[in-house]
Amino acid sequence: VKTMQPDTWSLRYTNPVSARAEEWLLRMVLDDSEFLALAQVYIKPEMFSSPFLGKVYKNALEMLNAGHEPSFASCLESLEPDEINHITKVFSNPIGPGRTEEALFGLIDKIKEEHEINDSSKDVIERTKYLIERKQG
Repeated sequence: VKTMQPDTWSLRYTNPVSARAEEWLLRMVLDDSEFLALAQVYIKPEMFSSPFLGKVYKNALEMLNAGHEPSFASCLESLEPDEINHITKVFSNPIGPGRTEEALFGLIDKIKEEHEINDSSKDVIERTKYLIERKQG
């Protein structure tokens, strides 16, 4: 399924592969707080390639860690109207039956992998080594 780019140019995804995984991860964790509790061990908001998707995730984590049940609506409070418009479109598409721990870990792996590949603080040799190890393992 193709990633839907935001209508607003400033929100456009620079890494559509990661953004698609981020969208699906958000859909899973906002539907099941146990998935959110599990995801927070492996994924931090700053690992998201899309700042506004990371903001939604951060809001959900803050609610969970404050003892509240995160919801889609409550995670939108700090977003701009264009961000709300796009994430609402994303969440309005039907989600498939793949809401399993295995699917969650697949999304976590993709987000982490894309973050590592695009992390500008790593030099080219380290990134190449990571990709080779990833393909072999």
